[in-house]
Amino acid sequence: MMKTIRSGVAGLSLLAATVATSAVPAQASPPVDAAVDSTARPAQTAPLSRHFHPRASDPRALRLAWHTWKDLRERGYNLRVDRRCFCPAAPAVVTKVRHGVVVRVFYANARHHELARRGWTMDRLFFLLRHAYEQADRVDATFGRRGVPTAIAVDYDSHTIDEEVSYVNSLWQPPRPLARR
Repeated sequence: MMKTIRSGVAGLSLLAATVATSAVPAQASPPVDAAVDSTARPAQTAPLSRHFHPRASDPRALRLAWHTWKDLRERGYNLRVDRRCFCPAAPAVVTKVRHGVVVRVFYANARHHELARRGWTMDRLFFLLRHAYEQADRVDATFGRRGVPTAIAVDYDSHTIDEEVSYVNSLWQPPRPLARR
């Protein structure tokens, strides 16, 4: 079986590598895993203290994007993740992160209603990508100039129809407080 990995850096989709893998068994559907299941509840997920650290085995584009992101040393950001798949529709999820801590999670179309789940962080997106690169037959990831994975498309099994999942992500910083005079 051939495993194709595509990655984009600075908004460009580039073919990073085609790797022959015979040790990776084909899966009929993606695993039900808290790292890739956007509907997972806190009791089913790993603790928030998990931080992503790149490994030498991670694709170069993933390592480069992570270092680009970490070099920014962002103290706060809002992350919108829109999951698209052949599954029940769900609105995009917005997560507010301040000083590395999730402070609020809500649906993009219902800001007044907070969700009782952990939300998405940059660490979680990078863990999702690592899992996809390790398990899927094909991964397409596009990274913005700040290292943010702006689009992720995962095909876990190239021989199965309708098990693909994609994520469209956008990140913005909260407004900075005005200096007092």
